[in-house]
Amino acid sequence: MMQSGTQKPPVKLRPNYKKILESILFLINEAERRNLYVTEYDIDKSIFLADVKHLNEYGRPITFDNFVAMAHGPVPSATRDVLQPNFRGKPFYKEAWPPWDREPSPVDGPKAFKFVRPKRKENARALSQSDVAALTDALLVVKSLRFGGVKDYTHKHRAYLDAWVENGTRGAYDIDYAKLLDSPDDELMEDLVYSSKHT
Repeated sequence: MMQSGTQKPPVKLRPNYKKILESILFLINEAERRNLYVTEYDIDKSIFLADVKHLNEYGRPITFDNFVAMAHGPVPSATRDVLQPNFRGKPFYKEAWPPWDREPSPVDGPKAFKFVRPKRKENARALSQSDVAALTDALLVVKSLRFGGVKDYTHKHRAYLDAWVENGTRGAYDIDYAKLLDSPDDELMEDLVYSSKHT
């Protein structure tokens, strides 16, 4: 039993690296199908919005990624790692790595990169129809709001605010997965923690 005044540790899940990869590839491909492109920022924020929406509508996230609060909003930890040029894909994926090209995008900022020319389509069998719908909606929101609008929009989420305000204004702070829910549901969180370890 927890002592009075002691906070529970943040709920964390085991990321589903297969779903993360297919979600990233879907976003890159879908952007190209719409004559757009995605930056790392666009992908990070699309995954956040899609996971939160899917979690609240269907009782499970898409990627099971964990999020951290950073200066420009919530960031999916494993997704961010996968997008880095020094990420070693071999332990996680059985394909040539990386399955996309990454190039500077100065129009989006001096340190911005965009992800283009995916080497393959996303695996449609790995993503449900509801996954695809949530990712598509999130991508369209992110591209329409652009950097400043997305930053303002995601900064308003309670889970982000709680993690950021409680810890300060620098660095990266774990977001409690339970706070991504519109309504508290401890039983659902227990189920998600269990299922994330057995999928």
